[in-house]
Amino acid sequence: MTNAQTAIVQLLADGSTDKEIAYRVGTSYRTVRTHLERLYDRYHVHCRAALVAQVLQDPEWLDRLEKSDGGDRPPSKGHRPGRD
Repeated sequence: MTNAQTAIVQLLADGSTDKEIAYRVGTSYRTVRTHLERLYDRYHVHCRAALVAQVLQDPEWLDRLEKSDGGDRPPSKGHRPGRD
């Protein structure tokens, strides 16, 4: 899993929308959707909740998360689009 995909899954688990993820990762909405489509294919799932559940059972991802000191998670920018 790429750094971007790891960050996206972490934000999904936090309940962020695709637009919020794009803003926080610093990419486009379409790029987020592409990453999600690839992750859905990789884990053979069809929804966000199932993706997060599958990823949390993936030893590769868990190992990556344990080695991370939070550096893969994008910093909060304080503003969440659509939540004004």
